[in-house]
Amino acid sequence: MRRFIIWAALTGLFLAGAAPVDAQEPWRPEWRARRAQAELPVPGPQPETTYVVPGSESVHDGSAESISQRMSALQAELNMLRAQLRGQLSAPPGAVPGEIVYEGEMPFLGEGHYDAHLEGAQCCMVVPGGCCGDACGPLSFGADGIFLHPSIVGNHAFLVTTTNANTSADSRNIPFDWDTEASYRIWVALKDCDRFGIRGSFWRFENSIAQVQTLDPNQFATAEVFVPGDSFEILAPAGSTIDASHRLDLAVVDLDVVKDILWPKAMLTLTAGLRYARNEQNYEVDVIDATGAALASLKHLHRFEGVGPSIGFELRRCIGCSGFSVYLRSKGAAVFGQIDTSVDEAEFGVETNAYTADGLDEPLLIGEVGFGFQYSWHKLWLRAGYEAQYWMNAGNATSTGDDLGLVGFAASAGLGF
Repeated sequence: MRRFIIWAALTGLFLAGAAPVDAQEPWRPEWRARRAQAELPVPGPQPETTYVVPGSESVHDGSAESISQRMSALQAELNMLRAQLRGQLSAPPGAVPGEIVYEGEMPFLGEGHYDAHLEGAQCCMVVPGGCCGDACGPLSFGADGIFLHPSIVGNHAFLVTTTNANTSADSRNIPFDWDTEASYRIWVALKDCDRFGIRGSFWRFENSIAQVQTLDPNQFATAEVFVPGDSFEILAPAGSTIDASHRLDLAVVDLDVVKDILWPKAMLTLTAGLRYARNEQNYEVDVIDATGAALASLKHLHRFEGVGPSIGFELRRCIGCSGFSVYLRSKGAAVFGQIDTSVDEAEFGVETNAYTADGLDEPLLIGEVGFGFQYSWHKLWLRAGYEAQYWMNAGNATSTGDDLGLVGFAASAGLGF
């Protein structure tokens, strides 16, 4: 509950700071239009400014007879700016076509197309105000390097019992001590001029860990696997070596519909779609005597695959016009599928017990959150921040019913065209 309150407070601060001040103030963009043979005036008094208007010659400031023609030039300029803001720019009568160059912030008049070029009516995918530095183009793609530390409930390798001289015994679970491990994510997005589009991504985490212990003469160990309605156990006697390993393989494929909502200094991206998730865990234990001979072994494999709906959002807020911004993202999915489980138990190399269960229905709930900093420069952006995932009912090495958490940091790079 405390984590939820903190998360809600952070989201509120982002939303509160996203737009109120800037959204209420009128836009006052500085601009300059340059053409090969015609110049349009910069707003404000400009001595000896030259105008080109339909059916007239060049007129100079300071002449009372030129007032009506000056007003016509200003009206032509205003019409050109309005058309440009609507993505329908065309050369005004009497003007020579050329490139429009903006100096300062990009003007914004609410929803609609964003056009930064005279020819082709291309969509300029920028956050209004131009301070977040989004790439001008509908296509974007990128890759994330995500470094996560697995935290798995009840994820024990084996149980070691030590007997004392007074016949008392002390038992201790030896856990799998995971380090921070690397994973990766790749994604591609396609949006139209209204900032509406689709986005696909693929994430993979595949790592393993081992726990080995040679038992003292006053120690023995047990390894146990739990399945619905049953359990399997092997014994490691004193003086033997017990070797346990756990392999964790997670994969996610997302296909989402996305929509960007723009404010002068911020952008909110909403997503909704489908998620495919795979969770495969493999647990193996071998008991070896002092000569290297196999005494016993235990193997447990459970695999989940499913598809379900997902929703999410990402909020990004510019830090001035420096190219830097902060972001907050969250996503949740309910994946429905089936679990396949198998257990193999052997002694002296001979299988003594086995278990198989296919097609057990079990929902998997997945939550994600991330926040950090982003730097944008032309078509390139870089990002670094915190990343966390929570997989409910993902199971662990020895059972299928516990939860899995992944916490770490992410470094990302993306390009837009």
